Amino acid sequence: MDWSCITSSRFEELACLYTRDVYKEFTWIPTKKTRDGNKDGEFEEEIDTLKMYYKGWYEAKYTIEPLKSIPKSHMDSTLVSGILDGYVCYIIFIT
Repeated sequence: MDWSCITSSRFEELACLYTRDVYKEFTWIPTKKTRDGNKDGEFEEEIDTLKMYYKGWYEAKYTIEPLKSIPKSHMDSTLVSGILDGYVCYIIFIT
C-alpha cells in the first residue's frame, strides 16, 4: 500500500475495517465525519442478566510524519469523553 496516497478520511475508513476484522465479536458503527464525540466508531452491547450496557470506541489518528509520536494531547479528548460518557469500557487508538 502506498501510504503517501492516504488521506485522513481514508485512514478512518481503514481503521474501521481493521477494527471490524480484529474485534469481530462487536458490531462496529462508524460515526459521522464531524461532531463525532471524539470517536470515529463505536459499539454498544447489553449485559442481559444485569440489564446494563457497555460501549467500546475506536479513534483513528493519522499523521503524515510516521516517525514522530502522536502527541498525547491528541488523544486526551477521546479519553476524557469516554470517561464522562460513563459506559465506555474499551477505547482503541489506531495510529
